[in-house]
Amino acid sequence: MVLPRLIGLFGGTFDPVHYGHLRLAREVYAQAGLDELRFIPCHMPTHRAPATASSDQRLIMLNLALQEFPEFVIDEREINRAGHSYTFDTLSELRHELPDARLCWLMGMDAFLDFTRWHKWRHILELAHLLVAVRPGYTAPADGDMRTLLDRHALDSVDTLRCRVAGGIVLLETPANDIASTHIRAKLAKGQSIHNLVPPAIEQWLYEHPVYHYHQNNTLCN
Repeated sequence: MVLPRLIGLFGGTFDPVHYGHLRLAREVYAQAGLDELRFIPCHMPTHRAPATASSDQRLIMLNLALQEFPEFVIDEREINRAGHSYTFDTLSELRHELPDARLCWLMGMDAFLDFTRWHKWRHILELAHLLVAVRPGYTAPADGDMRTLLDRHALDSVDTLRCRVAGGIVLLETPANDIASTHIRAKLAKGQSIHNLVPPAIEQWLYEHPVYHYHQNNTLCN
């Protein structure tokens, strides 16, 4: 019997992508036993402010990053799609393209706690599983809407992800991450080093292309 493929999907602005993103992806890839993990950079985010770097610039940096992480791939569909990037639209396309696969959307706990405000969030659970990355020592909500959601959809093990098409939620304990894109942008704006926060290829590219530097009038330049 051939088991269905388990495909992880990691969406975000990646403004810029950094080792926090990449190490999280590697940890989830291993823990969940994924067959593939796709980075999906969004074009126009719906839950946060617009990215500082352009879509093309963020895509360049992702390609540079994955030279160091060749087990991952980039899915450019949201970059190429006009308008806002909705997870539901992306998953609908992927479900049509990969009808036999198990799609797993990766998110952090902060995003999960806001999940019921996402566009067509109930339908998202009809299309994919959710892999929720949590820090060590995290305690699941004891009550409220998120507790109800977990009670209905939580799976005890990643081993059960292949047994159903969609609708499962798995909490994965992942290492603490103290790297954030906002901190990297702030460091670059002040002319500070970002060594060891991003892959060397991105570090070099950002020094050659001052995407996040301040002009004299303190306005971020693109």
